[in-house]
Amino acid sequence: MRPTDTLVRLGVTDVATATIVFVAAAASSLAVFVALAVDAHPEWGVIGMLAVCALVAERQETVLTSRLAMSAAGPIGVLAAVVLGPVGGWIVGFSSMVTTARAPLAKWFVQSNLFAASCALGGFAAASIGPLEARGSVRVLCLQALAAAICIFGANLLSLAFIFVLRRIHPLMATMRVAAATGAGGYMFAIPVVAVLAYAYHVAGLPALTFTLLPLFGVRAVLQLYKEKTELLQRQSEGDIAFALGLIRALDERDSYTAGHSAAVAVYAHDIARAAGYGDDETSAVQLAALLHDIGKIGVSAGLLTKADPLSPDEWAEIRRHPVIGERIAGEAATHLDIRGTIRHHHERPDGTGYPDGLAGEELPESAAIVGLADAYNAMTSPRAYRPAMTPEEAMAELERGRGTQFLPGLVDVFLVLLRLGDADYRHGFGSRFSPAGQRDAILGELAVRRQLVASAS
Repeated sequence: MRPTDTLVRLGVTDVATATIVFVAAAASSLAVFVALAVDAHPEWGVIGMLAVCALVAERQETVLTSRLAMSAAGPIGVLAAVVLGPVGGWIVGFSSMVTTARAPLAKWFVQSNLFAASCALGGFAAASIGPLEARGSVRVLCLQALAAAICIFGANLLSLAFIFVLRRIHPLMATMRVAAATGAGGYMFAIPVVAVLAYAYHVAGLPALTFTLLPLFGVRAVLQLYKEKTELLQRQSEGDIAFALGLIRALDERDSYTAGHSAAVAVYAHDIARAAGYGDDETSAVQLAALLHDIGKIGVSAGLLTKADPLSPDEWAEIRRHPVIGERIAGEAATHLDIRGTIRHHHERPDGTGYPDGLAGEELPESAAIVGLADAYNAMTSPRAYRPAMTPEEAMAELERGRGTQFLPGLVDVFLVLLRLGDADYRHGFGSRFSPAGQRDAILGELAVRRQLVASAS
């Protein structure tokens, strides 16, 4: 058998995987070499007990996503680092991964060696606070546990990012946020527990470590609660999207311009929110509100929406009812994304001359200001029965003139950058992305990605 055939059988099928395997082996070997140089006489009895505990903990892992699973082996690694130092940390860390060995072996090799190296690093961090073999105060032990936890958690997070970048796994930031949120909670929970167990070990010796497994159930319970919560939010998100798409289809049957306009506003609002630093959930809420911002026009006389002649005061009053009607319609949805305020206030202005409530300054929700800005730009660049469309350059000049009065200045700056960086189709609102069907596909595509992030791999 050729060497290349052996590598393929082990799961090393490309340059990225080979690089990851090499880095894992190098990091682990360096950790062992330096650790043995520092401590050549490990306590095998303690190592054996903690290794068994870590094995049990790893067998009780909780699958959080299709790419991510968490267990309580990390806190056991912190305890090993504090009690045993870098050598014991490495051995306990590696031992915890023994029973997880399965094809492809390259993946297991990388995970086990990187985790072992991180536990050794935690041992060095703990030793830097004070001697490990002496009976320290609870305060010192807490500091050692904190240092070890930060090093092990940080090293694991960096390793995960390194692997995801080389493997080109997307969405990178969303997956890393899930890993950071769940892992940080487990390690923070471990710090006081590790300090108490380490103190008990220094006082009573090896028998005290028999209680190590008890806190694992608490860690696992926290992880399970997180998983259940994310799955519930996922089901609620699916309900939100189904509700929105159903209303947009109904609006499209009645007024195709408004439906197409709403889709374009959703594109711009999504991009503004993202560029303004909104997180995934906040951006999704803004996008959903933008998609439904004119849904209240279902309650407006159809003739008014396409009337070419100037509107009478009574007709204007009816048109101006649509944000309130839209808020009521959105309120009928059992949604965890509260978009009602954004829909109600998307025609408010910073100078207080908007409607329906005349909000001004800081009273105006930024999410509503984002939708209002996107709404105004797309309305100006779209032809209507009573006027031709403006050019993008003319509409952008209007946005500049409306800074501080009609639009929030910071949002105008963000949007103008997006428009200048975009191509002609983006500035005109052309292309499949700007259609109701395009928005539906984009939202469902993002929903599929989120399903991967929160669905069980089983």
